[in-house]
Amino acid sequence: MTILRQTIILNTLADNAADAYVDSNGNLQLTGAAYGAPKATSCTLARQNAVSESLGIVTTTFVAVSGATYILKVSGGNSIRGGYNPTVKTYTYTATASDTATTIGDVFRAFINADVNILNIVATGTATLICTAKTGFAEIFISTTTANTTIVVTNQGVPSRGQGTVLATSPLYLTSNTYGTFTAGATYTRWSILWTAANVSAAPSSNSTAMNEYVVFINDAATAAYLDLLINTSYGTLTQLQLGYRAVVSASTVTVATAITTGILTFGAATLGAKPSDYFVVSPTVNVLVTGIVNATTGCATPANISTVATTYKVAVSNLPR
Repeated sequence: MTILRQTIILNTLADNAADAYVDSNGNLQLTGAAYGAPKATSCTLARQNAVSESLGIVTTTFVAVSGATYILKVSGGNSIRGGYNPTVKTYTYTATASDTATTIGDVFRAFINADVNILNIVATGTATLICTAKTGFAEIFISTTTANTTIVVTNQGVPSRGQGTVLATSPLYLTSNTYGTFTAGATYTRWSILWTAANVSAAPSSNSTAMNEYVVFINDAATAAYLDLLINTSYGTLTQLQLGYRAVVSASTVTVATAITTGILTFGAATLGAKPSDYFVVSPTVNVLVTGIVNATTGCATPANISTVATTYKVAVSNLPR
């Protein structure tokens, strides 16, 4: 059971990954965190990238047979109790001798459109029944147990993920201790950070633990370099923590050069204290992973994708402090 849960919304980010990092004591420091800094070794992270909504479309074709009974089970969703609530309606019709595919479709169109506020599905078409999900209720399902009916999924519904306009109206993430607000039109990368700790709500004699969660939404339109240091799929501080490592970001103005053909890395005139597994970062697409150290100013790196540049950041990767 999750005892503590907080939503953290970060629209403006600080430099040097100051919004999410593991400190020297092994604690995860998060901007806006209301329940303190959990031990990084006890955290489990899951990432969810933003996804645009794609409305489900299902096309049903009827073959008119006098006296045949047609049954459709239609699944949509409503927001009567807040959020998305799956709803199923079953419709039945027995055809007459004068029915055609269009008139049978008309019957089911009328059924479904009468329940549009329950299913959030709009039924259209003529010779075929075309059911289209409404915005915010992308997933729809239609099935039948009768003959003379063919059902085809024209477009698989995909719910939106990380869309600020939708998140702003969701009761799932807005509570009295939510940090920040969602920006309409923005997209967010979501990180779910779960950790266990002693259950302080239990009796003093109890040795039980509680599962807690920070739900962190990071605005994808934040300053690109700062965003990259948090969520880059190679060296971002949250990415490294998900892999079980600590990433420490520091600014660097020392020139780093790497020979394009040999991968020889030159640190310039200063000792950077680099080690294998560290990164020198210029941009998300221009970064160097240190693979070996020769001496204080020379090493090996991969990929060998830059010539001579001023390093913007050094990302030092190490095991998590215990």
